[in-house]
Amino acid sequence: APSLPETERGAALSRAKMALAGTGSREEAIAWTRAILALLPADRDAFTGGVIEVLKYPTAAGAPTGVLLAALASRWPGEEALKEKLLLDKAVLDWLEAHAPADHTLGEPPVRPHGLEPADVGPEPG
Repeated sequence: APSLPETERGAALSRAKMALAGTGSREEAIAWTRAILALLPADRDAFTGGVIEVLKYPTAAGAPTGVLLAALASRWPGEEALKEKLLLDKAVLDWLEAHAPADHTLGEPPVRPHGLEPADVGPEPG
């Protein structure tokens, strides 16, 4: 992933997010989470914002959350709120809120990956 040109890296990140959003397998969710982490920007703040976005995905619950928090802890050494965390507890949520870029707030739903459109479920009731 680090050797990919920026244009390909963005497209690969979108595809990995789509795959994570659509998986029904714990093992696949962990694998896609790791792929996303490898494709996120190297800049610590941008990386943090990217992790916060992925934490919002329902398919990132459970083991993928532990992978994401471990990645954050490695980028933010010495942050007690992140040490050895596997779940989003109050201390982690407070830390994430304090370190989230303005466009990655925790209270908003995740941004839909580029190329992922809502399923056509037929005509609206009415």
